[in-house]
Amino acid sequence: MEELFIETPKGNVPIDQEFIEKYNLQKGMKTPFSSDRIVGKNGEFFIDPSQQEHVRPYTKTVPFDGFPDDGVETMDNGFELSTSEIIDFAQGIDSEP
Repeated sequence: MEELFIETPKGNVPIDQEFIEKYNLQKGMKTPFSSDRIVGKNGEFFIDPSQQEHVRPYTKTVPFDGFPDDGVETMDNGFELSTSEIIDFAQGIDSEP
């Protein structure tokens, strides 16, 4: 097993091999409470997406083109609500005077 360390502001702290095996720790993870990075012997921190489920692969992002107009949505039960009405309903307020 590879030596792993917790990266802290005061330096890297070694992790016991028993913990590494018991919790299947790998470089690129973070500690659960302090969110410190788990790094290798030389401080390398990389994430291999094929090895970790919670990491999504890189996808090209589409530039933000603003919000669409306040459209009308038809619910399953036949009600028609605009986007602003849905937001008002969710927040429990009425934006119209």
